[in-house]
Amino acid sequence: MKAPSPRRFPARATAAVVALLLSLTVPPPAARADSGPDSLVVRTDRGWVRGAAVRDRGQVFHGIPFAAPPTGELRWRPPQPAARWPGVRNATEPAHPCPQLPLTLLPDGGPVLPGESNRTGSTTEDCLYLNVWTPARTGGRPLPVLVWLHGGGNVYGAGSDYNAAALAARGMVVVTVNYRLGALGFLAHPALSAESADHTSGDYGLMDQQAALRWVQRNIGAFGGDRNRVTLGGQSAGSADTCLHIASPTAKDLFHRAIQQSGSCASHGGLTPLTLGAAERKGNDFAASVGCADPSTTADCLRAVPTTELIRTSGTGAASLWAPNTGPRVLPRPPQTAWAEGRVNAVPTLNGSTHDEYRYFTALYVGLLGSAAAR
Repeated sequence: MKAPSPRRFPARATAAVVALLLSLTVPPPAARADSGPDSLVVRTDRGWVRGAAVRDRGQVFHGIPFAAPPTGELRWRPPQPAARWPGVRNATEPAHPCPQLPLTLLPDGGPVLPGESNRTGSTTEDCLYLNVWTPARTGGRPLPVLVWLHGGGNVYGAGSDYNAAALAARGMVVVTVNYRLGALGFLAHPALSAESADHTSGDYGLMDQQAALRWVQRNIGAFGGDRNRVTLGGQSAGSADTCLHIASPTAKDLFHRAIQQSGSCASHGGLTPLTLGAAERKGNDFAASVGCADPSTTADCLRAVPTTELIRTSGTGAASLWAPNTGPRVLPRPPQTAWAEGRVNAVPTLNGSTHDEYRYFTALYVGLLGSAAAR
């Protein structure tokens, strides 16, 4: 598993992001929404939201729903539209992270990483929210947009772990996204496939990410962003997922550039996509481990399992990794095949590794845990 980035974007990563977003040719501006970019009250397609000022550097709008809560019968189904709300929704506090265990491996029980989600964990399935950071500005053409997918092995992390104020102050609109994690985001099972229109299952986390990208296409103009200049980026698992969206036919025209930081969907590793059959076999084992082995009742049984039991059974470490799978419409073929056949979303892509990427693992497994085991 690769780890989420710290709360603030590293300086080198920031420079790379700014260079890619601001140095490319600018297409004609998109139509502007009614609300001005400096307003703390903005109208989205589901209702009005009120954000907060960020120390004279712009605004942030936290916890905007981009899909319905994936709870009850919507657990392990594609994301559905968010409900409309009356009045003005308070968007000044982050929403809950998607369900995950706390990442607290230090001897004192503290979090390994600085993101708030790593300290607290979460058991809240009502988690499909995003955050929008905008600069302080008046008028002018719409700004480039960065949609950021957090890392964490598709098991940990949240969009709210990142403070994007510095990036926004450089002249862009930044969107950070929550998506379903672990078994809730990537479980495939024959019973779930049987109830699907295309007879497949899994990849719900990827579908969430694309639902957020569609929200951006509909709404980002109201925040001063240009829907025709959307860069999709991420680190670690977020980078691998970005790679998958380049290969996904259902992501066509949802973004126009990509940034992959320390993660690929084409290399051999824990997040390399499985075949649907392999993913369903893993799903069978998981279902049995939570008491849902009877094929005739598996889907209903799984939806009745408490969230705490699901994330506890998912485990920790490498065994907890939940890879996407090929089969659902979002990823009908392996990425390597998609590239070989030219069936990809051909967008300019920046690909590399974050500075000192592996020091986290060296400190954790060689230094911290290694010395603890020696004692």
